[in-house]
Amino acid sequence: MAKDPKQMTGYLYVLAAAVLWSLIGPFSKICMEEGLAPLEVAFWRALLGGICFFAQTGICGGARIPVKHALFFCLFGVLSISVFFSSLQISIQLSGAAMAMVLLYTAPAWVAVFSRILFHESFSSRKGIALGLALFGTALVCFSGGSLNAG
Repeated sequence: MAKDPKQMTGYLYVLAAAVLWSLIGPFSKICMEEGLAPLEVAFWRALLGGICFFAQTGICGGARIPVKHALFFCLFGVLSISVFFSSLQISIQLSGAAMAMVLLYTAPAWVAVFSRILFHESFSSRKGIALGLALFGTALVCFSGGSLNAG
């Protein structure tokens, strides 16, 4: 175990992130059962997460973004994070938290696909096989229908 206080703090941050990440599905389901729409849940999740992010970076002095990059940073955050959070909440509503989380964890595979397409990044045959298996598994999960109750 780590004896350095900074290293221990890092471990605690990782543990806290894992615990909070694991609560996304159940917490979202509870919010929706109480009458909040998926987009409302996504909005509050983004707002509270943003407040925590800016508070932590402000306290630790990590929010040093050049002014010329700030607009791009904010635009990227609004567009990509809002789509990501919204689609996750809609997926939770339509197919259940378990299915949504399985699909969420395929994000690294999609990053690899789009890195290859957009940036012409190469990967070994071993990575290609792993990517193929991941996408095949994703397709099986999607085509299974899960608990889809949308009409």
